[in-house]
Amino acid sequence: MATEATGRLASGPKRRHGCRVERVSIDGHEQVVIENRGLRVTVWPGTGADITEFRHKQTDTDVLWQSPWAPRPAGARPWTASAEDAFLDRYHGGWQEMLPLCGAAADVHGARIGVHGEACMLPWRWWVEVDRPDEVAVLFEVDLVRTPFRLQRRMTVHDDHAALLLEERVTNLGAVGLAFMWGHHPAFGAPFLKSGCRIATDARTVLTSGIHDDPASRLLPDQRSSWPYARTRDGGTADLSLLPGDDVVTHDWAYLTDFAEGWFAIREPDEGVGFACRFPAATFPYVLFWQNFRGARSAPWYGRAYVAALEPQSTFPADFASGAPLLHLDPGASLDLSLTASAFRSDRDVTYVDARGVVT
Repeated sequence: MATEATGRLASGPKRRHGCRVERVSIDGHEQVVIENRGLRVTVWPGTGADITEFRHKQTDTDVLWQSPWAPRPAGARPWTASAEDAFLDRYHGGWQEMLPLCGAAADVHGARIGVHGEACMLPWRWWVEVDRPDEVAVLFEVDLVRTPFRLQRRMTVHDDHAALLLEERVTNLGAVGLAFMWGHHPAFGAPFLKSGCRIATDARTVLTSGIHDDPASRLLPDQRSSWPYARTRDGGTADLSLLPGDDVVTHDWAYLTDFAEGWFAIREPDEGVGFACRFPAATFPYVLFWQNFRGARSAPWYGRAYVAALEPQSTFPADFASGAPLLHLDPGASLDLSLTASAFRSDRDVTYVDARGVVT
């Protein structure tokens, strides 16, 4: 991945057609807005480079979840200094990147790392690399603190398709080899998320793990089944490809795996608007399917969340101490990957997502 960058937005009048990028500020938070004629994406570089908006412009549909508690103003002190709770204290929904771990806080090579890792908690640098009507590319970059990783993410849109290309590189800047986890955490919410949403994927297998335990869970732990079905605690079967209605209150975790290539799509039933993702299954052999349909009653949820996430990640289960496989980088080594996310509208169920994010 090239790292040359302009370090600034283009000068002159702001372009109002084709691909474009703009810096804005809300409540003191710097935001980078990347868009083309079909897609609008907002990134908060000062807050983990979270993607807080992924909007299908034709229908004005933002597919990402927003938490019921408002984001805190920039510079506000955290409620807690605990590594265990810091992520949830600032979790406003959207899409996070997880490195060097996914899931619960853990000791990573002698350093205590909080829930979902360091990358989603730190401010990132960013530069505009390409700014033309037919293409915009913005490079985001962060050096972690408790572990010696540098993470780079180039985000590119072209004017002919409502898709976002993420080209990423993680580099071990340390003098010792390190194991780590890596993943993405896009969460979907209302009004996009609703009863009747369908999930399509080329996964063949569903796994659950006993490390995820909630009294409101409907899924039987430590099972292996064929997608899209999973056994439930009451002896029944759940079809995970179809989101339940308001009569189901649950808090579940399931892992999709055994991908033929590596893709999933979620499509809502009314206008056929959807989100599709193509990812490298060699690096991310699992997609964690988190379903919190008003089932989580503890802090900070209290039954307020109707949210589902489909999270490509490296390791099953999402636990640094017991999960496998862990990724590994020697001193000075890097690992690259590309991931494509797209917004679409279709009157048919999705059967395939190609490398450009085009659905059929």
